[in-house]
Amino acid sequence: MARTKISFYTQAPVEYVFDYIAEPDNMSAWNSNFVDNKGRLERPLAVGASWTQVSKIGGRTVEFCRKVVKYERPHRIVWEMTGFGGRMMLTFELEAQGSGTKATYIADYTVPGSLLGRFAGKLGLENHAKKDTRRNIAKLKAMLQKGMMTKC
Repeated sequence: MARTKISFYTQAPVEYVFDYIAEPDNMSAWNSNFVDNKGRLERPLAVGASWTQVSKIGGRTVEFCRKVVKYERPHRIVWEMTGFGGRMMLTFELEAQGSGTKATYIADYTVPGSLLGRFAGKLGLENHAKKDTRRNIAKLKAMLQKGMMTKC
């Protein structure tokens, strides 16, 4: 199993950060791989909520089943994503620090064990995915900061 872990600090309060990250419709603003959410999104989000997420990976459109497995507002949300022959556990852990928030993103994932997985490894898609993730998290941090700056 591979892991990507990135932490950052934002001046936004922990409740705001949680609500922004947990909202599936906000992904298009900060995740460059995100294409669309399909299916009925249950509101309010809770453990067990699931939908189909469409993403672009390596130039290909891929559908994943995305399911909320932990929802501990405002400190942790965990999604399980399955599809494309692999499985990912995506976690955001949030900790209030002063008036801001320390956010940690953790992605634990397996790449497909098939020929496609070995081919992806040879092409360096895992390294490419980590670069995308770092860029996406930097954009998320900027969005959180911008959102707090424009609030009255």
